[in-house]
Amino acid sequence: MSDNTFGSLIMGDDLNPYVLIAIAIVSCLVGMFSHWMKKQYRDDMEVDWFSYFFVTNRKATLAAFIGGMSALFAAFVPIDYTTISGYQVVVQAFSIGYAVDSVFNTAEVTEAKQEVHQEKIVEAEIKAEIIAEEKAEAKAQEENKTS
Repeated sequence: MSDNTFGSLIMGDDLNPYVLIAIAIVSCLVGMFSHWMKKQYRDDMEVDWFSYFFVTNRKATLAAFIGGMSALFAAFVPIDYTTISGYQVVVQAFSIGYAVDSVFNTAEVTEAKQEVHQEKIVEAEIKAEIIAEEKAEAKAQEENKTS
């Protein structure tokens, strides 16, 4: 007979421990991805998810992943898998993934943001120089026409 917890309604009773491990790992990764989404939309970061995880922050992502797997191990090994619901696994693993990504993937993001802002500044300076040159040429042409 099944209990009426939200986890049992979604994932059923008597989950295999390997299924719980897979659910935990996927939920942890979704938590890490959610942290990128928060940074993308709240901090106006202009780095796509692939660059954030695998190009700009490769070392930090590896540290976050190892930290997340270690935290999952520490959180779930002492627990009897027959007493935990899939919902509890999802919530805890998601929270762990979000937390480890926010801890480990911070410094490189700041550097990436600085690079993006520096590129924008350089582009703006180039545009300003082009506009100044065009104005100078237009002024010179007007002076030539009047003389």
